[in-house]
Amino acid sequence: MAAAGIVLTYTVAPWILRYSLHDTVLFGQAVRFLKIRIWGLPFLYIYQMRNALLVGTNQGRYLVAGTAAEAVSNVLLDYALIFGHFGLPKLGFNGAAIASIVAEFLGWRWYLPLSITRHQ
Repeated sequence: MAAAGIVLTYTVAPWILRYSLHDTVLFGQAVRFLKIRIWGLPFLYIYQMRNALLVGTNQGRYLVAGTAAEAVSNVLLDYALIFGHFGLPKLGFNGAAIASIVAEFLGWRWYLPLSITRHQ
């Protein structure tokens, strides 16, 4: 499913954006952002499956902790990568895309040890 989403976004989104964004600079930024951001789709899908599992098994406290870890890391990484703080490069708009991917990975990574120990 994630692979299909990546292919669809990579091929169809630029076509749609070409007709909805009339500024060529903005169009280029949006396409570059999407071409970075789509690589987070596998983590996003896993994240959503994890949320469904936690809600379905009435374990919301883990959901809150994982979501908080992801949100905090996303805010910190956005600040660092957009503006070039904490020794990281200033990437602007694309820094937000990279920050989101890393935050989704960290959210998944936070839950992974918990899911392994709870199901053994």
